[in-house]
Amino acid sequence: MGQTKLDLEVTYFVSGHLRVLYRVINERGNELPEWGGYWDLTREACDTPQAQQVFTQLDNLARILGTYLYSNPVATPHGTLSSVKLPLTSFSLTSARPDSINLYAERFVKSVALDELSPDHNRLVGDILASLESETWREIRRRHAKLQGIPLTEPEPIKIFISYRKTKKAHAEAIARRLLRERIEPLWDEWRIQAGDSITEGIDKMFAESRACLILWSQDSPTGNWCTKELHTALSKAVRDKYRVIPVRLDNSPMPDLLSELKWIDLSDWDSQFETGMREIIQVVLGVEPRPR
Repeated sequence: MGQTKLDLEVTYFVSGHLRVLYRVINERGNELPEWGGYWDLTREACDTPQAQQVFTQLDNLARILGTYLYSNPVATPHGTLSSVKLPLTSFSLTSARPDSINLYAERFVKSVALDELSPDHNRLVGDILASLESETWREIRRRHAKLQGIPLTEPEPIKIFISYRKTKKAHAEAIARRLLRERIEPLWDEWRIQAGDSITEGIDKMFAESRACLILWSQDSPTGNWCTKELHTALSKAVRDKYRVIPVRLDNSPMPDLLSELKWIDLSDWDSQFETGMREIIQVVLGVEPRPR
Protein backbone atom coordinates (compact mmCIF):
# COMPACT_ATOMS: atom_id res chain seq x y z
CA MET A 1 0.00 0.00 0.00
CA GLY A 2 3.03 2.30 -0.02
CA GLN A 3 3.37 5.20 2.39
CA THR A 4 -0.17 5.40 3.71
CA LYS A 5 -1.69 7.14 6.70
CA LEU A 6 -4.89 6.96 8.68
CA ASP A 7 -7.49 9.60 9.44
CA LEU A 8 -9.44 8.64 12.55
CA GLU A 9 -12.75 9.90 13.91
CA VAL A 10 -13.07 8.67 17.48
CA THR A 11 -16.24 8.69 19.57
CA TYR A 12 -16.18 7.47 23.14
CA PHE A 13 -19.31 6.91 25.22
CA VAL A 14 -18.54 7.04 28.94
CA SER A 15 -20.74 3.98 29.41
CA GLY A 16 -17.80 2.02 27.95
CA HIS A 17 -18.39 1.94 24.18
CA LEU A 18 -15.76 3.04 21.67
CA ARG A 19 -16.33 3.61 17.94
CA VAL A 20 -13.50 4.42 15.53
CA LEU A 21 -14.21 5.45 11.93
CA TYR A 22 -11.12 5.42 9.73
CA ARG A 23 -10.01 6.47 6.28
CA VAL A 24 -6.85 5.24 4.60
CA ILE A 25 -4.97 7.91 2.61
CA ASN A 26 -2.24 6.98 0.11
CA GLU A 27 1.04 8.80 -0.52
CA ARG A 28 -0.68 11.06 -3.09
CA GLY A 29 -3.28 12.21 -0.59
CA ASN A 30 -6.08 10.15 -2.16
CA GLU A 31 -8.51 8.15 -0.06
CA LEU A 32 -8.64 4.39 -0.58
CA PRO A 33 -12.35 3.64 0.04
CA GLU A 34 -11.89 -0.12 -0.10
CA TRP A 35 -9.61 0.06 2.95
CA GLY A 36 -11.78 2.38 5.04
CA GLY A 37 -14.37 1.38 7.58
CA TYR A 38 -15.03 1.39 11.31
CA TRP A 39 -14.65 -0.79 14.35
CA ASP A 40 -16.40 -0.91 17.70
CA LEU A 41 -15.17 -2.11 21.05
CA THR A 42 -16.68 -2.26 24.51
CA ARG A 43 -14.80 -2.30 27.76
CA GLU A 44 -16.05 -5.81 28.51
CA ALA A 45 -14.78 -7.16 25.18
CA CYS A 46 -11.16 -5.98 25.49
CA ASP A 47 -8.91 -8.89 24.57
CA THR A 48 -5.41 -7.36 24.74
CA PRO A 49 -3.48 -5.33 27.34
CA GLN A 50 -3.19 -2.55 24.75
CA ALA A 51 -6.98 -2.32 24.30
CA GLN A 52 -7.53 -2.38 28.07
CA GLN A 53 -5.12 0.50 28.53
CA VAL A 54 -6.85 2.49 25.77
CA PHE A 55 -10.05 2.32 27.80
CA THR A 56 -8.15 3.41 30.91
CA GLN A 57 -6.80 6.37 28.97
CA LEU A 58 -10.24 7.24 27.59
CA ASP A 59 -11.78 7.09 31.07
CA ASN A 60 -9.04 9.37 32.41
CA LEU A 61 -9.63 11.83 29.57
CA ALA A 62 -13.41 11.71 30.18
CA ARG A 63 -12.87 12.72 33.82
CA ILE A 64 -10.69 15.62 32.73
CA LEU A 65 -13.11 16.80 30.04
CA GLY A 66 -16.06 16.55 32.41
CA THR A 67 -14.68 19.54 34.33
CA TYR A 68 -15.18 21.72 31.23
CA LEU A 69 -18.81 20.83 30.67
CA TYR A 70 -21.11 23.57 31.93
CA SER A 71 -24.29 24.89 30.35
CA ASN A 72 -24.51 28.38 28.95
CA PRO A 73 -25.39 30.95 31.64
CA VAL A 74 -29.12 31.07 32.34
CA ALA A 75 -31.16 33.51 34.39
CA THR A 76 -32.11 32.41 37.91
CA PRO A 77 -35.35 33.41 39.69
CA HIS A 78 -33.27 36.05 41.49
CA GLY A 79 -32.26 37.67 38.20
CA THR A 80 -28.62 36.50 38.25
CA LEU A 81 -26.85 34.36 35.66
CA SER A 82 -25.68 30.89 36.54
CA SER A 83 -24.12 27.91 34.77
CA VAL A 84 -24.99 24.31 35.55
CA LYS A 85 -22.46 21.45 35.47
CA LEU A 86 -23.66 18.80 33.02
CA PRO A 87 -22.86 15.07 33.04
CA LEU A 88 -20.59 14.09 30.15
CA THR A 89 -22.13 11.30 28.07
CA SER A 90 -19.59 11.13 25.22
CA PHE A 91 -16.84 12.99 23.42
CA SER A 92 -15.33 12.88 19.94
CA LEU A 93 -12.07 13.90 18.33
CA THR A 94 -10.36 13.43 14.98
CA SER A 95 -6.74 12.89 14.01
CA ALA A 96 -7.13 15.05 10.89
CA ARG A 97 -8.13 18.09 13.00
CA PRO A 98 -6.60 17.40 16.42
CA ASP A 99 -7.07 20.95 17.70
CA SER A 100 -10.31 20.50 19.63
CA ILE A 101 -12.59 17.93 21.24
CA ASN A 102 -16.39 17.94 21.11
CA LEU A 103 -18.15 17.19 24.40
CA TYR A 104 -21.72 15.91 24.59
CA ALA A 105 -24.22 15.92 27.43
CA GLU A 106 -27.41 14.58 25.87
CA ARG A 107 -28.30 17.36 23.36
CA PHE A 108 -25.79 19.86 24.66
CA VAL A 109 -22.54 20.17 22.73
CA LYS A 110 -19.40 22.08 23.64
CA SER A 111 -16.05 22.26 21.88
CA VAL A 112 -12.87 22.44 23.95
CA ALA A 113 -9.66 23.60 22.28
CA LEU A 114 -6.61 21.48 23.06
CA ASP A 115 -4.63 24.58 23.97
CA GLU A 116 -7.00 24.93 26.94
CA LEU A 117 -5.64 21.64 28.30
CA SER A 118 -2.39 21.23 30.21
CA PRO A 119 0.70 19.77 28.48
CA ASP A 120 0.18 16.45 30.31
CA HIS A 121 -3.46 16.29 29.20
CA ASN A 122 -2.45 17.12 25.63
CA ARG A 123 0.07 14.29 25.81
CA LEU A 124 -2.74 11.98 26.94
CA VAL A 125 -4.80 12.93 23.87
CA GLY A 126 -1.80 12.20 21.64
CA ASP A 127 -1.24 8.84 23.34
CA ILE A 128 -4.89 7.89 22.80
CA LEU A 129 -4.83 8.76 19.10
CA ALA A 130 -1.53 6.92 18.59
CA SER A 131 -2.79 3.83 20.44
CA LEU A 132 -6.01 3.81 18.43
CA GLU A 133 -4.05 4.19 15.19
CA SER A 134 -2.03 1.11 16.15
CA GLU A 135 -5.22 -0.82 16.99
CA THR A 136 -6.82 0.31 13.70
CA TRP A 137 -3.90 -0.97 11.63
CA ARG A 138 -4.28 -4.24 13.53
CA GLU A 139 -7.97 -4.34 12.57
CA ILE A 140 -7.10 -3.61 8.91
CA ARG A 141 -4.55 -6.43 8.90
CA ARG A 142 -7.08 -8.77 10.48
CA ARG A 143 -9.74 -7.97 7.87
CA HIS A 144 -7.26 -8.22 5.01
CA ALA A 145 -6.07 -11.63 6.25
CA LYS A 146 -9.67 -12.82 6.57
CA LEU A 147 -10.45 -11.78 2.97
CA GLN A 148 -7.41 -13.70 1.77
CA GLY A 149 -8.27 -16.71 3.91
CA ILE A 150 -4.98 -16.68 5.78
CA PRO A 151 -4.42 -16.65 9.56
CA LEU A 152 -3.25 -13.43 11.15
CA THR A 153 -0.09 -13.83 13.21
CA GLU A 154 0.82 -11.05 15.61
CA PRO A 155 4.42 -10.79 16.85
CA GLU A 156 4.90 -11.32 20.56
CA PRO A 157 5.22 -7.89 22.21
CA ILE A 158 8.47 -6.98 23.90
CA LYS A 159 7.87 -6.60 27.64
CA ILE A 160 9.77 -4.09 29.72
CA PHE A 161 9.72 -3.71 33.51
CA ILE A 162 9.39 -0.17 34.91
CA SER A 163 11.07 0.54 38.27
CA TYR A 164 10.21 3.89 39.84
CA ARG A 165 9.55 5.74 43.10
CA LYS A 166 5.90 6.31 43.97
CA THR A 167 6.52 10.06 44.04
CA LYS A 168 7.16 9.77 40.28
CA LYS A 169 4.03 7.79 39.49
CA ALA A 170 2.82 10.35 36.90
CA HIS A 171 6.15 10.13 35.07
CA ALA A 172 6.06 6.33 35.07
CA GLU A 173 2.51 6.31 33.72
CA ALA A 174 3.37 8.75 30.91
CA ILE A 175 6.32 6.55 29.90
CA ALA A 176 4.16 3.40 30.06
CA ARG A 177 1.48 4.98 27.86
CA ARG A 178 4.11 6.10 25.34
CA LEU A 179 5.57 2.58 25.15
CA LEU A 180 2.13 1.16 24.38
CA ARG A 181 2.00 3.31 21.27
CA GLU A 182 4.87 1.23 19.89
CA ARG A 183 3.22 -2.06 20.95
CA ILE A 184 5.82 -2.46 23.66
CA GLU A 185 4.14 -3.91 26.74
CA PRO A 186 5.16 -2.04 29.88
CA LEU A 187 5.15 -4.13 33.03
CA TRP A 188 4.13 -1.52 35.59
CA ASP A 189 2.84 -2.41 39.03
CA GLU A 190 -0.14 -0.04 38.82
CA TRP A 191 -1.47 -2.05 35.87
CA ARG A 192 -0.31 -5.51 36.88
CA ILE A 193 -0.64 -5.79 40.67
CA GLN A 194 -4.16 -5.56 42.09
CA ALA A 195 -5.36 -5.02 45.66
CA GLY A 196 -4.79 -8.20 47.66
CA ASP A 197 -2.03 -9.50 45.36
CA SER A 198 1.43 -10.29 46.70
CA ILE A 199 3.71 -7.40 45.72
CA THR A 200 6.81 -9.58 45.89
CA GLU A 201 5.30 -12.30 43.70
CA GLY A 202 3.98 -9.69 41.26
CA ILE A 203 7.37 -8.03 40.86
CA ASP A 204 9.14 -11.38 40.54
CA LYS A 205 6.70 -12.39 37.80
CA MET A 206 7.19 -9.12 35.91
CA PHE A 207 10.97 -9.52 36.06
CA ALA A 208 10.63 -13.10 34.77
CA GLU A 209 8.48 -11.97 31.83
CA SER A 210 10.50 -8.89 30.89
CA ARG A 211 13.50 -8.61 28.62
CA ALA A 212 14.62 -5.19 29.84
CA CYS A 213 14.16 -2.85 32.79
CA LEU A 214 13.74 0.93 32.91
CA ILE A 215 15.22 2.34 36.11
CA LEU A 216 13.50 5.70 36.62
CA TRP A 217 15.92 7.44 38.96
CA SER A 218 15.03 10.54 40.97
CA GLN A 219 16.02 12.30 44.17
CA ASP A 220 13.70 10.07 46.23
CA SER A 221 14.87 6.77 44.72
CA PRO A 222 17.65 6.01 47.27
CA THR A 223 15.10 6.09 50.11
CA GLY A 224 12.72 3.67 48.40
CA ASN A 225 13.13 0.08 49.56
CA TRP A 226 11.47 -1.32 46.43
CA CYS A 227 13.63 0.88 44.18
CA THR A 228 16.78 -0.49 45.78
CA LYS A 229 15.59 -4.10 45.57
CA GLU A 230 14.51 -3.72 41.93
CA LEU A 231 17.82 -2.07 41.01
CA HIS A 232 19.81 -5.00 42.45
CA THR A 233 17.48 -7.54 40.84
CA ALA A 234 17.79 -5.91 37.42
CA LEU A 235 21.59 -5.69 37.57
CA SER A 236 21.89 -9.30 38.77
CA LYS A 237 19.63 -10.42 35.94
CA ALA A 238 21.76 -8.44 33.47
CA VAL A 239 24.85 -10.37 34.61
CA ARG A 240 23.16 -13.78 34.33
CA ASP A 241 20.93 -13.33 31.27
CA LYS A 242 20.68 -11.35 28.09
CA TYR A 243 18.89 -8.57 29.94
CA ARG A 244 19.20 -4.84 29.38
CA VAL A 245 19.07 -2.23 32.12
CA ILE A 246 18.19 1.28 30.93
CA PRO A 247 18.70 4.06 33.51
CA VAL A 248 16.52 7.16 33.09
CA ARG A 249 17.21 10.30 35.11
CA LEU A 250 14.04 12.20 36.03
CA ASP A 251 15.66 15.11 37.87
CA ASN A 252 19.11 16.57 38.51
CA SER A 253 20.05 14.15 41.29
CA PRO A 254 23.26 12.14 40.69
CA MET A 255 23.00 8.60 39.41
CA PRO A 256 24.05 5.87 41.90
CA ASP A 257 27.45 4.23 41.67
CA LEU A 258 25.84 0.94 40.57
CA LEU A 259 24.63 2.67 37.39
CA SER A 260 27.68 4.86 36.81
CA GLU A 261 29.08 2.66 34.04
CA LEU A 262 25.81 2.57 32.09
CA LYS A 263 24.74 5.26 29.67
CA TRP A 264 21.58 6.88 30.98
CA ILE A 265 18.78 8.82 29.31
CA ASP A 266 18.15 12.32 30.57
CA LEU A 267 14.53 13.34 31.18
CA SER A 268 15.31 15.87 33.91
CA ASP A 269 13.73 18.64 31.81
CA TRP A 270 10.55 16.62 31.42
CA ASP A 271 8.48 18.64 28.94
CA SER A 272 11.31 19.54 26.55
CA GLN A 273 13.15 16.20 26.66
CA PHE A 274 10.26 13.73 26.83
CA GLU A 275 9.82 12.92 23.12
CA THR A 276 13.55 12.83 22.37
CA GLY A 277 14.21 10.63 25.38
CA MET A 278 11.30 8.31 24.57
CA ARG A 279 12.52 7.83 21.02
CA GLU A 280 15.89 6.75 22.40
CA ILE A 281 14.24 4.38 24.89
CA ILE A 282 12.06 2.85 22.17
CA GLN A 283 15.02 2.42 19.84
CA VAL A 284 16.95 0.60 22.56
CA VAL A 285 14.00 -1.57 23.60
CA LEU A 286 13.16 -2.61 20.04
CA GLY A 287 16.72 -3.82 19.72
CA VAL A 288 16.05 -6.37 22.45
CA GLU A 289 14.98 -9.71 21.04
CA PRO A 290 11.65 -11.02 22.39
CA ARG A 291 11.74 -14.04 24.67
CA PRO A 292 11.39 -17.30 22.68
CA ARG A 293 7.98 -18.95 22.95
